[in-house]
Amino acid sequence: MKRISVDIGGTFTDCFFAWDGKYIESKSLTTHHNLSLGFNAALDNACKIAGLTREQVLKEVDSVRYATTLGTNALIEGKGPRVGAIVTHGFEDTIHLSRGKGYGEGLDVTEQGNMPNAQRPDPIVPRRMVRSVKERVDSVGEILVPLQKEDVRKQVRDLVDNGAQAIVVALTNATENPSHEQLVLETILEEYPAHELGAIPVILSSQVSGRKGEYVRANTTIIDAFLYEIMFHALGQLSSNLRDSGYGKPMLVIHNSGGMAQSNSTDSLQTIHSGPVSGVSASQHLAETTDIGNVVCMDMGGTSFDIGILPKGGVKHYDFQPVICRWLVTLPMIHLNTLGAGGGSIATYDRIHQAVKIGPESAGSDPGRRVMIGAG
Repeated sequence: MKRISVDIGGTFTDCFFAWDGKYIESKSLTTHHNLSLGFNAALDNACKIAGLTREQVLKEVDSVRYATTLGTNALIEGKGPRVGAIVTHGFEDTIHLSRGKGYGEGLDVTEQGNMPNAQRPDPIVPRRMVRSVKERVDSVGEILVPLQKEDVRKQVRDLVDNGAQAIVVALTNATENPSHEQLVLETILEEYPAHELGAIPVILSSQVSGRKGEYVRANTTIIDAFLYEIMFHALGQLSSNLRDSGYGKPMLVIHNSGGMAQSNSTDSLQTIHSGPVSGVSASQHLAETTDIGNVVCMDMGGTSFDIGILPKGGVKHYDFQPVICRWLVTLPMIHLNTLGAGGGSIATYDRIHQAVKIGPESAGSDPGRRVMIGAG
């Protein structure tokens, strides 16, 4: 077996190198400006121990598998593009109202019971960045009110003028008939060709999630759009680096469902927790081969601390409507609890409440510079 497995986190890039019976672990600092540099450094360390060159390894290796917590860290720290949303007229507040119990999603039982202080999470898309178009599709996919292109153009111009760096299209009943969402995309590309619109991604909810539920489908698409830029550049850098180094096979990306796929078949949201989920799969193998009973899996990173559970027998627990941070989504994934406090989390002092706060800001792989900024 010849395999390279890499996990790129906010602080360290870890490489596990398996080569004809040799198993080597290697580590380097994550290079956020170009992730392939940290990947190369970790791989070169492993190759040196094995007495091989990187070029030789990448030409002969069976597969390169990639997992990451970059998306998780971006959500925890709130670092991402300004996202705008286009919804059906009359549904402008669905995202922000959430569901009746939306105030408690992502909180523990004690906090959920504290009704006087209950607050919904701050939305990724603020109300001022939501625009609506006049259209309507019923619950069986019949078009009741046709969509007008001029209406779409007006709303998109408004979003772009207000600084939208990613656009989400989440229309009512689009899972039953996605034609209006597709028409919005066509209209945007007509109005703003690639050389004008630049790198602004346009994400359709009907392509991200095929499940009903307007709020969770919109949430799922918004988070996918929020992570699109960081994951697009990350996967692009790594794929180009592998090709330049002589690797001719597709790079495989670990999904939070426990499976994997090529990068062109991976949505950004599917990479959330993919690093810790790989650890859960490893724990499952350990549980099945040793019969050690119930297993608690823990992954301490620089930004987050992740916990997973495997009951006796090694059967993983899935969430079919998981809560990511405090947002409900409709993408099935292996169950994890994530805390926004890792080994590199920055501590700050709140003078008003006379309390020390840990995270969610992390020192990352360049702690001196980041800590100085946090202290200022």
